[in-house]
Amino acid sequence: MPIALPWSRSGLQGRLLLILLLAFLPGVAIVLFDYTEQRSRVMADAEQSAVSAVRMAANAQLRIVERGKVQVELLAAVPVVRDGAADECTAYVRKLRAGQAGLIGNMGRIEADGRVLCSAVPSPGKRANYSYMYSFHAVFRNGRPVLGSYEFSPVLGRDVLAVMAPIRNDRQGVEAVAFIMLELSSPAELLRRADFPPNTDISLVGSRGRLLAHHPPGTLMIGEVPPELEVIDRLTRDRRAGVLHGVGPEERIYAFARFALEPNNPAMVYASLDTEAIYAPLARRLLRDAMSLMAAMLLLLLAVTWVSRRLVVEPVRRVQLAAQRLAAGQLATRAPVTGRGDELDRLALSFNDMAARLQDRDAELRRLNRLYAVLSSINSLIIRVGGQQELLEESCRIAVRQGGFPLVWVGLVSGRQERWAVVVSFGGTEAERAELVPRVGSAADAHGALSRACASGRPTIYPPAGRAAYWHQRLDPARYARCIVLPFGWDGGEVAGCLNLFLSDTHRLDAAEMCLLQELAADIAHALQHLRQAERLAVVSVTDPLTGLANEARFRDRVEMALGMLRREQQPGHLVVIVLALQGLREVNAVHGLSLGDQVLRTASERLRGLLPEQADLARLRAAVFGITLVEAPGAERLSGLLHMLSEQMSGNLGLREPELALNACIGVSLWPADGDSAGTLLQHAETALATAKAGGSRFRYFVPELQRRAEERLALESALHRALERRELYLRYQPVVAVEDRRLLGVETLLRWRHPELGPVSPARFVPVAESAGLMLPIGTWVMGEAFRQARELAQRSACRLKVAVNLSVSQLKAPDFLQVVDAALEESGSLPGNLSLGLELTETELMEDAPQTIAQLRALRERGFSISVDDFGTGYSSLAYLEKFPVDTLKIDVAFIRDLAENPASGSIVQAIIALARALGMSVIAEGVETREQYQRLAEYGCDAIQGYLFGAGLAPEDLKLDGQPWPFVSVV
Repeated sequence: MPIALPWSRSGLQGRLLLILLLAFLPGVAIVLFDYTEQRSRVMADAEQSAVSAVRMAANAQLRIVERGKVQVELLAAVPVVRDGAADECTAYVRKLRAGQAGLIGNMGRIEADGRVLCSAVPSPGKRANYSYMYSFHAVFRNGRPVLGSYEFSPVLGRDVLAVMAPIRNDRQGVEAVAFIMLELSSPAELLRRADFPPNTDISLVGSRGRLLAHHPPGTLMIGEVPPELEVIDRLTRDRRAGVLHGVGPEERIYAFARFALEPNNPAMVYASLDTEAIYAPLARRLLRDAMSLMAAMLLLLLAVTWVSRRLVVEPVRRVQLAAQRLAAGQLATRAPVTGRGDELDRLALSFNDMAARLQDRDAELRRLNRLYAVLSSINSLIIRVGGQQELLEESCRIAVRQGGFPLVWVGLVSGRQERWAVVVSFGGTEAERAELVPRVGSAADAHGALSRACASGRPTIYPPAGRAAYWHQRLDPARYARCIVLPFGWDGGEVAGCLNLFLSDTHRLDAAEMCLLQELAADIAHALQHLRQAERLAVVSVTDPLTGLANEARFRDRVEMALGMLRREQQPGHLVVIVLALQGLREVNAVHGLSLGDQVLRTASERLRGLLPEQADLARLRAAVFGITLVEAPGAERLSGLLHMLSEQMSGNLGLREPELALNACIGVSLWPADGDSAGTLLQHAETALATAKAGGSRFRYFVPELQRRAEERLALESALHRALERRELYLRYQPVVAVEDRRLLGVETLLRWRHPELGPVSPARFVPVAESAGLMLPIGTWVMGEAFRQARELAQRSACRLKVAVNLSVSQLKAPDFLQVVDAALEESGSLPGNLSLGLELTETELMEDAPQTIAQLRALRERGFSISVDDFGTGYSSLAYLEKFPVDTLKIDVAFIRDLAENPASGSIVQAIIALARALGMSVIAEGVETREQYQRLAEYGCDAIQGYLFGAGLAPEDLKLDGQPWPFVSVV
């Protein structure tokens, strides 16, 4: 019969074979060590050969360059080339190149304008022009020979190395350039000369990393950057030659050699060798040795297998079969004992002793498994349970059905009264439960077990050993022999209740089972505690902690409930949703502190409770905004009276002892069913009406659909503004600022414009207020500043006169903590400013006066950075002359409101003259804005105004449309 390999059937026989295998290990180790040493030698030889080869290639390139340098200087001195006769020069260089075709790609003479006078290789089409080459210009600039970089020659159709030398006239001036285009060494030639393994690549790269030559052809494109070059260059930057391992995903090594044609013109030759090809001969020899060793091992294994099976495996197998039956659950199984007293007999006796112990342990585990099942089921119940009653009912049911207890009940006591507040039970008959389970409201210690359990803090078994329980006379004592009382409490130590489990007389408790029962009671107590906390959190989650009113979520629920009631009853009337905002609370918090602000909110909530009807619902929606809902019968008089009363009573100081409080109530109203059919819609429309009332200065406002349309448009515009910077929809225009005296351009004011992809151009008067309210002026202002500074530098570079570029600032930018850092970053990014450029910043008169001390400090810091400061829209704000004198301001810009009717209204002329006189007294210049007619221009000239801007000289212009020639600026308007 065939011999079966034994390690598939016996671990013992496998161990014997393992010992045999260990005997072979020294021989295997010797073979592997020899293979490792030979791999190291083979790799070292390959690396040395590769480095020598690439160094040879680099030296070859250098020799070509040195020879080219000598030849181009000789070529520049040849009379035929120097005299500039095209035909003779062409014939000469063709003859000279024919003798060096493998070295020189092309040669000839280039005129001063870059055109080729003579060339050994004719150019296709019109005459070639080399004025684009850096080396050509360098010859004229330096007056000496120049070595260029590897570049593509359109005449030859391949990369060459340009070497140029000056051709001097009789006065030693450079009148032309002699050039030689050197050919590159072929990597294929290097492969033929060097002893490289198969699958080797050779590459030559220039100073910009472009591939100049490669072999084998077709794997990489000449001119592109090899993908592995960046890693090679980074890892070998400080080495001139060497070997690099593990650059790419393939198993290859790279030998490289750097060389410099000139100090600033580096190049590199590198070879990529396939490690698999290097190791291939050695791997084949290792395979032959391994096959021979394996054959010898296999023969010896077969012999040991047959012997070990006869002498060892079969005796052990009988014990193994007994162990398998034991593992299958036959705990009464015993292994046969021969009586010889040898090692195998002692093994069988030990096995039989273990089987007996397992049989005893199995009976114990069956009891514990029932309790583990109960504990697992109740823990799963705790995760998904929704309430206290459900938790207690299901826990009792699980304990009876899975734990095998005849009856289980759980009771919760009501505080210190020691009476049952909740009692849940399961199991037994109705009569048995009436005898064993107490009623709700009864005393919590009918049989004394609870008192003992609570006093000791440990489980109590009732009745004690040797005594009868009070129920044994009426119920079966074998079924209800004892009761385990497991007390549990809340986190504070207060007794919560107890878990009571009845045991039959056959139920034997041990310490492990008692521990599981205690854990079961603790899990139920923890779940009850969690449910109590969840109930408290549910109340807190819908209540405002400061005022005790409902919060917004609860308010929405109440509105939905009211809507449902009105729909069901179908009674005439309206559901009124009112949003009331207390304006001025922010100022109270800033001036008097948050404690007074909280007192104002509490007082406001109490006053609202007293003013509203009893059926009204009141909530605090957010900071100083309250929500009110009530059902109102048809007719607007009563509702209007309520709104008037609320606006009056909720304004002023609300009866507090702070007379300087000046609160103002503003109200928005929406009605059901006219303004919406859901709580969210009604509340949104009331908020829209509130925003409109605030903007218009009204006490209250009813919602109308037009308000919603405006709000939606504003929201859409705000959403589009968020993406405008990313999509590059914002751009800059510049309005000229012209001197009154001679109409010369003094500078420009930067204007922000927005081209929406769907709406087209959007007016700044429309989108700037939206950006300010949405908090977008900071990122937009930062972009405007950086872009304006960059474009200003470009404008100044092409301007024939001094130019001032002014940028408008918003108050949000000026108040930003990092404003000066943003300005510095914008200046640094724009680079050094030309000498004919100055930068200015403009603020409106109103923005200037907000937080005047801080503004003065910021403006002084800007002046130190070289900015001039202008006050925009002067005359329309409320600036203090005392502060104006302290501000580091250079220019006042008269608002367009005084310029528009300058000719018709003498008062406007007087104001303009007064502003000009004020500016003169303070040492400031004056610019008039919004000038549209020549008559306005002439009046301003008579008043002594310094400069003007407006449609008379053009609206916002693109940078390329600005006239920067220093000539008088033309009139655009003909009025």
